[in-house]
Amino acid sequence: MQLFSPKTNEKSSAFIDAVYPDSVRPRADRNLQNVDSTLYAYYRWCNNNIRDSVVLLKADPLFRLAGEKNDIRMQAVALSFKADHYYFNNEPDSLKAWIPRVQAFARANEQPTYYFTWSRLILYYTKHGQYTLAQYELERYMAQADRTTTSPPSPKPTSS
Repeated sequence: MQLFSPKTNEKSSAFIDAVYPDSVRPRADRNLQNVDSTLYAYYRWCNNNIRDSVVLLKADPLFRLAGEKNDIRMQAVALSFKADHYYFNNEPDSLKAWIPRVQAFARANEQPTYYFTWSRLILYYTKHGQYTLAQYELERYMAQADRTTTSPPSPKPTSS
């Protein structure tokens, strides 16, 4: 599979689609019409300043405030901002540390879109020409997806 076009230097859409399917690609401001204005202000700031290290600090109050407002999706966004910050600042060790945190939260709170944070690591390796590592992570990612889809969902506790 060709990862870069020699004429345009663009990433192959086939590879990107395999790693980051259309159904889970973040869309700017998608479904944010019902978001609290304070949460939205934090969201916009973090989204527009993702490379700034202050994002790591602003994501914490976004997570806390979203929890107070019972907005689980914005809590997942707050965690994802940290992973994205590490991705865009070429900090793979920190990115690797945050991927399981985002995934655990996404699984526990039925936020499947944010589970795909792992694709950031695969794209990081690809972007830096570390194709063997990208392939290894892609295989781990796919194996985990197979385990997740074949194992029965955990029973939800019922309140009596």
